[in-house]
Amino acid sequence: MVSNTKSLQIIMGAPGVKGKKVTALPKDGLTDLIGSVVSENHDFKEPFYVLDLGVVTSPMEKWTRSLPTVRPFYAVKCNPDPAFLGAMAALGSGFDCASQAEIESVLSLGVSPDRIE
Repeated sequence: MVSNTKSLQIIMGAPGVKGKKVTALPKDGLTDLIGSVVSENHDFKEPFYVLDLGVVTSPMEKWTRSLPTVRPFYAVKCNPDPAFLGAMAALGSGFDCASQAEIESVLSLGVSPDRIE
């Protein structure tokens, strides 16, 4: 089993995640983080999102621990964001793709075709 810290290190180097701004969640929580980002950057031109990498790693680690011989397949249509898909790929997920665009998106992250259904 890979530790949560090790999983986060793996994710940080994943295509789609690498190069993105990553901030530790403050003790005050997510609401305060978002409030501080908005108050410090009044000139937002585009929306932003928050991806809690801990929320991504914990279920995958539990899956690997509980069902070591079963590979999970993530349905790309649920959230096709490259950073999220890159995190899932780094954690060993397979991908359920329903369109050519979804397949191309996953392949562009360096995912092997044998991990796509």
